Amino acid sequence: MNESYSVDLQDYKIIYLDTNAASEICKPDNGVLSDLISEFLIEDGIVFGISFYTLYEISKSKKWLDRFQKVLSLLPIVLLRSYFPLAHEEFLSVEANEEYVSLFIAAPVGIKIDGKKMRPDSLQVLMNMPYVAEGLNAMEGNLTVYLQELTSLFQTESFLKIRKITKGKRDRFISAFVQNEFKTKFHIPENVELDEDKVSRFKSMHVLANCVYERMFADSKRQFGLSDLVDVLIMTTVPYVHVFVSEKNSIGILRGIKNRTKLLEGVGLHKVSEFGIKA
Repeated sequence: MNESYSVDLQDYKIIYLDTNAASEICKPDNGVLSDLISEFLIEDGIVFGISFYTLYEISKSKKWLDRFQKVLSLLPIVLLRSYFPLAHEEFLSVEANEEYVSLFIAAPVGIKIDGKKMRPDSLQVLMNMPYVAEGLNAMEGNLTVYLQELTSLFQTESFLKIRKITKGKRDRFISAFVQNEFKTKFHIPENVELDEDKVSRFKSMHVLANCVYERMFADSKRQFGLSDLVDVLIMTTVPYVHVFVSEKNSIGILRGIKNRTKLLEGVGLHKVSEFGIKA
C-alpha cells in the first residue's frame, strides 16, 4: 500500500528548488548537492521542497527520474503546491481569516521527517500515490489549456491597449491580469469590486502576474511556450519558502519583484551557479 503522512511545514525552513536546480543536484561530481547540504542542512528543521510542476518535468525523462530517485532517498524532500492549487489554499486562508497557507502536498514515508527513516524507493512511493499519479497524467493537458488561455488573453482589446502603454505598463498589466484570474478561476464577475486587502493576500497570483509580464508579455516579439509557463508557475510558491534556488533568469525576475514589492520579504534568492565546482 502506498503511504504518505502529514507534515506541518510551519515547523520547517524550506529550501525550494526549481527543475534546473533539482536537475543539477542529480549530476554526479559537480559539487552542487554537497554545497547545498553544507550551506543549508546544518540544523534540524530544514527540508528541501520541489513543486508539483518540477516532479512533472522530471517524470518525463527516465534518465532524470532514475537520478532523482537516488537523491530523494538521501535528502528530506517534500512536494509543494504552486498556482492554481496554491491560490485555492490562499482563498481558504483568507476566508477563514488565517495567516497560514498550506503548501504541503505529499512526502513518501521514506523521507526522514519526525523520525521517519528514509527508504530507497521514496520516489516511486510518491509517484504511485493516486492523487499524485492522477495529477501528473492530467498535467500536460492542463498546461496546454492554460497556455492557450493566456495567448488568447494577450490578444484581447484591453491587453493590446496595455501593450501600447509606455508608462506604468507593468502596473496596468498586473491589475488587469489579477482581475482576469479572479474572474476566470474564482468566477468573480468583473463588475464586482474586489477587497484590496484580501486580494493582496493572494501572493501566488501576484507573483504569477509579475512573472508572466516579464517572461511572456513585456517583449511582444519573444515567443513563449510550455516551458516558460512551467517556470513561471514554479515561481508562484516562492513567497512561502525561506530560500529559492534557480537559474539566472528566474532569479533576476524575482529579485526585481523583491525590490519593487513586499511579496518576497525574507526570502533568500540564489542562482544554482553559486553552488558546486567552479570552472
